Amino acid sequence: MDEIFSKVGERKNIDIMYDVGCRFDKTLKRHFSDWDGKCAVGIFHAYAHSASCQVEYNPKYASSFGMADGE
Repeated sequence: MDEIFSKVGERKNIDIMYDVGCRFDKTLKRHFSDWDGKCAVGIFHAYAHSASCQVEYNPKYASSFGMADGE
């Protein structure tokens, strides 16, 4: 992530979609306290997660992911 952040420059504008975005989100926030982006879980993977995870990390509920489904 350091390499990605160094190439992009502004950490606050990076949103990430990942199969385990719910776990990755917590790790990123712990290691990069100035990162203010969002994580999402692909919609097909989201339904294998808990209900609270589905609501918080489903890309359909986050404005920055548009209509992307992550698959």
